[in-house]
Amino acid sequence: MQIDKQKEYLDNSQQEPLVEEVLKHISSGLALDLGPGSGRDSMFLAAHGFNVTAVDNDKIHLSTLNKKCEAQELTIRLINTDINDYVPDTGFDVIVCNMVLHFFTPKQIQTLITKMQSWTNPRGVNVVVAYSDKNPVGKRPYLFKPNELKDFYKRWDMLTYEEKPTPWFKLPSESKSRRNHAVYLLAQKVEKLRKR
Repeated sequence: MQIDKQKEYLDNSQQEPLVEEVLKHISSGLALDLGPGSGRDSMFLAAHGFNVTAVDNDKIHLSTLNKKCEAQELTIRLINTDINDYVPDTGFDVIVCNMVLHFFTPKQIQTLITKMQSWTNPRGVNVVVAYSDKNPVGKRPYLFKPNELKDFYKRWDMLTYEEKPTPWFKLPSESKSRRNHAVYLLAQKVEKLRKR
């Protein structure tokens, strides 16, 4: 079977579908984007009325995101710090952690997910996308095993959970398009957490 790579090519300006899906569950509120990179998730949420905070330790990413926000007349609170050191002054209705967790150690991941969950308001959602162990070992410090990410959210309502290939993409330094394998999670915090 021939795959049309052009149709599935990853354009960094294309919105992550799970972040679009957030709007089916929450229409406004406070949003946190951990490791916003190019800022597409932060900008999407801000354009849809969310009050967004974006946290990244990369000043260049934040500077680029700030310029994009100015050009589109969007307001996003930008915080330049390591995600592991960030301490919010409020809870959030939406927390996005898109393609970030696989850069951390298992202990850091567990700590960060626990923090994300505690920072989430009741009925709020977490959006998490990270690489799975179906990718080559060694490129990222950690790759999620089957259902491992889902297990962190056993006490939440699971709205979407998939383990599947990413869209096709090509880095500027590469000659061929490729795709990786990722875990995709959208979970909603219940008002009273279930027992484990």
